[in-house]
Amino acid sequence: EDWEAIRRLRAGGEADAVADVIGFLAQQTAEKYLKACLALSAIDPPAIHDLAALLDAVVECRPELEKLRAAVTSLSPLAVRFRYPGSWLTDEQADAGVERAGAIRHTIRSEVDMADCL
Repeated sequence: EDWEAIRRLRAGGEADAVADVIGFLAQQTAEKYLKACLALSAIDPPAIHDLAALLDAVVECRPELEKLRAAVTSLSPLAVRFRYPGSWLTDEQADAGVERAGAIRHTIRSEVDMADCL
């Protein structure tokens, strides 16, 4: 749902007006894909939003996904920092977040058998 929302906002020409929302949705996309990796490895995903901690858990069972560390680290602040008054995400930051979330999504979809769930 988050990835589809990003796609629709960008396709509809509304992305510039809602950069904070797009950044948040990018972080959520990454979070859900990391949690899906855990679930597919028969590990109950923890009820946390810390992408680095989620990736730590993922890497324990799928060490090849360590290569996602830089993208994950850059997305974590998008979950909270820009949700409060006084901080706004720029269009460029939102675009970078979408690129990183897309890379995480692509990597997980191509390296983990998710045919039945995503």
